Amino acid sequence: MTTRRVLLACDIDSQVFGALPLALAFAARGWSVTFAIESVRTLPQQLLERLTRDFAIIERSIGALPTEDVVFDQDAVGVFVTGSRLAMFRHLLELSSRVKERPRPALFCNFNGLVFEKFEEGLAWRLGYDVIGLNGPRDRDAFVDFLHSTQYSRQPSVIVGLRRKTDTPPRPLKIPAPKPEPDAAASDDGAPVDAETAQPSPEAAPAEADEPAIVAEAADPRPEDAEDAAPTDAGAVAEDPVEEAASDDAAPVEDAASTPTAAPKKLFVFAEQVVVPRSLRERQNLVSVLARLASASPDWQVVIKARTRPDEQTFHQQPNHISKLVKALRKKPRNLIVSYEPLDDLLDRADLFATVSSTALFDAFDYGVPSMVATDFGLRNADGAHVFFASGLLARLGDLKSLDDAPIRSPDERWMRRMGYGAPYSPDALIDWLETFDPDRPMPAAFVSFKSATHVASGSAAQAGRICEIWSGIETSLLPKDKAEPAAEEHEAAQDEAAQDVTTAAVERRAALFRLASLISDALGSAGPDRGAKAAPRRQDTGDASRHAHGRRQGGADRLVLPEARDVLVLQARARQARRPGPLKPAARRAVSAPRLPPR
Repeated sequence: MTTRRVLLACDIDSQVFGALPLALAFAARGWSVTFAIESVRTLPQQLLERLTRDFAIIERSIGALPTEDVVFDQDAVGVFVTGSRLAMFRHLLELSSRVKERPRPALFCNFNGLVFEKFEEGLAWRLGYDVIGLNGPRDRDAFVDFLHSTQYSRQPSVIVGLRRKTDTPPRPLKIPAPKPEPDAAASDDGAPVDAETAQPSPEAAPAEADEPAIVAEAADPRPEDAEDAAPTDAGAVAEDPVEEAASDDAAPVEDAASTPTAAPKKLFVFAEQVVVPRSLRERQNLVSVLARLASASPDWQVVIKARTRPDEQTFHQQPNHISKLVKALRKKPRNLIVSYEPLDDLLDRADLFATVSSTALFDAFDYGVPSMVATDFGLRNADGAHVFFASGLLARLGDLKSLDDAPIRSPDERWMRRMGYGAPYSPDALIDWLETFDPDRPMPAAFVSFKSATHVASGSAAQAGRICEIWSGIETSLLPKDKAEPAAEEHEAAQDEAAQDVTTAAVERRAALFRLASLISDALGSAGPDRGAKAAPRRQDTGDASRHAHGRRQGGADRLVLPEARDVLVLQARARQARRPGPLKPAARRAVSAPRLPPR
C-alpha cells in the first residue's frame, strides 16, 4: 500500500505549534509528514529540534510554494499562515493545477489554537479550502450561524478538537500527595477523591472567592492577525541565554540548594505569555505574585515556562521579557526559576499548572496535571479570559497563601466538550475526510479574490499590480478560443499548427506561472509574514538538503528563480527553436545550460 503524504506549510513559529497536533495524528495514522517552513532559522531552537527529530523539513517561500512540484507530489496540504496568505495560497494552487495539468492535492486549513475574537473575519479568509478544521462545537456553532443563509453554507468543515498530544490518550488527573501529618487518618486536608475514578468529588471542590470578578478597563489595542485573535507569545530582548540560565542558579527544574538526601520538591509550572498581560506594571505584578508563592512554598519548585528566549523572535514583540523581570526582583527565591525546557518535559513531572489564557492549558490536561486559570488581571476579551471563564478552574494566584492551598479540581465537562477537548473530537475526522478526497472535485467558492488578498498581503500597491497583471494574463490564456472550421484540404496542416500553438501556449503559461511565483516570493518576503513585527533577514535560497538546489537571482528585475523554472527555460528555448528553424543563438544556448528534459 502506498504511503500517503501530507505537507504542512507554516510561516511563523506559532503556526508550527498549531500544526503540531495534526502532524502527530497524521504520523500515528501512517502518513508521511513534511513541514514546509518559511524561514527555519527564525524558529526557536527547541521547536526546530523537535521538528527535525520527528518529521521532514523543507525551507520554502510559502507564497510561491503552490507552484512547486513538491506540492503536487502530496496527497494533502495543510496551510498555517496569516489570513491574506491563506487566500493567495488557495487561488495560486488552483491556477497551478490548471497550468501544470496535474491533479491537485486536497487543501485544508485550521484555526491556530483558540480564537478569542474576530472568528468571522478569520473564517472569511479561509472560505474556498477543500475543508476547514474547527476546534469544537463552540466554533462549529459560530461557523453555521455565520454562513447558513449564504452561498458558502456548503463549505466543508470538520471538528479536529483541542487535544495537543493527539498520538496518545490523556492521562488521569494527578492528585498531589498531601503534606505528612502526625495523624494522617484524622487529617481532612485536601479534597476527597473518588476511589473508582481517581477524580476529586465535585461537591468537595473548593469554591471560588465570593468577591466579584474584576472587569478591567479596555486594554490598548494590539496588532493582531486578521484571522487569529488568540494572543500568540512573542518578544525578544538582547540578553545572553547562558547568563540567564546561570542567574537562575540551576538546571531548569532543580533547586541549586538541593542535596541528594533532600526530599524531592513538587513542581509548579506557570506558562508565560509574552503579551498577556502586556503592560510592564502588570507583568511586574505577575512576577511578584509568583515570587511570593515560591517564598511561601519551600516544598515546591516554581518554574516560569518562558514562551521564547530573549533573543528569539515570534509574532508579537515584548520588550519586557519575563527573564528580565525575574532578574529585577530585589530578592529572588532560590526555588523560582525561568525555564526554556520543552513544555512536554516539564508537564511530565509537574504537580500543578497555571496560566492566564495560554492554550498550554490543554497540554496540561493531556498530562493530567491539576490546573488553574489565573484571574488576577480581570476579564479582557482580547486576552481570552472570557473563553476560560466557565472552565471551572478560575483562581486568583494572589489570594493563595501558598501552593499547598491551590485548589485541585477537574475542568468542567460541559465547557471541555464545547471547546472541543476529548472524545469524540480528534484530527481523525480530518484525516478520514482527506483519505476519501476526490482530486477531480472542484474547489469550494472563495469569498476573498486573489486580487484582494494580494493587495492586503504584499508590501506595495505597485508589487500587487504587477502580480495581478501576470495572474490575469495566465487566466486569459486558459480560456477556450473559438476558431472557424478549416477547409478539408487545409485540415491536416491546421491540426499540426494547432498542436504546435497549444504546446507553445502551455510553455508560455508555465513560464508566466514561475514569473508570478517569483514576484509573489519577493512581495511577501518584503512584507514579511508578520507586518506588525520586525521581520528577520531572509535567506535567498529555496533549496533543501536533499536536492542541493538553490534559488538564484537573474536579470535586471532581481527576481528569484525557483529550481523548477530551469526546466521552463529549456521548454521556452525548444519552443522558440520550433518556430525559428536553425541553430540556437548563443544566448539561447546559455539559457538551456541546465540538464535537458527528455524529448516530448
